[in-house]
Amino acid sequence: MVDLLGISIHKNNALSTKLHKLARSLQLARDENNALRALDRKEYREDDAVSKVLEVFEKHVKKFKPQLPPVIELKDSTRTEWGDVVGISDWHIGEDVNAEEVNGSNEFNYKVAYKRVAKYISKINTKQSSDNVVIADLGDNIRGIIHGGIEDTEGGLMESLVQAVDLQIVFINSMLAIYNKIDYRFVVGNHSRLDDHVKAKGKYKDYSWLITQMLVRLYTNEPRITFHISKSGFHLIKLNTASVLLFHG
Repeated sequence: MVDLLGISIHKNNALSTKLHKLARSLQLARDENNALRALDRKEYREDDAVSKVLEVFEKHVKKFKPQLPPVIELKDSTRTEWGDVVGISDWHIGEDVNAEEVNGSNEFNYKVAYKRVAKYISKINTKQSSDNVVIADLGDNIRGIIHGGIEDTEGGLMESLVQAVDLQIVFINSMLAIYNKIDYRFVVGNHSRLDDHVKAKGKYKDYSWLITQMLVRLYTNEPRITFHISKSGFHLIKLNTASVLLFHG
């Protein structure tokens, strides 16, 4: 059976079906392309926002004036070149714990944080066994907003960022006073992420990552410190005869 144009109705139906499938494929391709373009625009806005924050930070970096704790120099001819690893993780700067709420057993605020770090530096100084040190920054150095999105850090999130950078400067400068070189290794945590739920690629770019980026810029002209930022969530390094795996856990 043929139609008015002399084309088989069976062939005509087959061509119509094929044309319909091609039209659907074209529409799906258009939808996917629009979705990808929207995602690219979102990631561009996120990267642009981070760049602006870092740009402002660089312009005002001289405002940071941390107070260094006293460091006692120790001499030991038996030290190795590398070997010491010091961890800085889960400082949760910005956490505000009232002494009365915990019966005085675990009060925490900026002032307490500085005291704890000063005590930690003193212990490191007395146990130094190598000329150089690996700083294992395992993330979550600020409280973040993982608690239902509530921004209730001491003085606000921006204040926590400033205090965290200040405290990191105190720690790094103290390590530079004790050791000859620093191999700084950063991995992402969980409390310092940008939201309760991961909503974009590159989740390692959290608030702790932002703090590390600020430190990288602060120590640009300090040849004794080298920064390594992991995108995978871990570092595997060799120290003398040992292999050391660094991750947030």
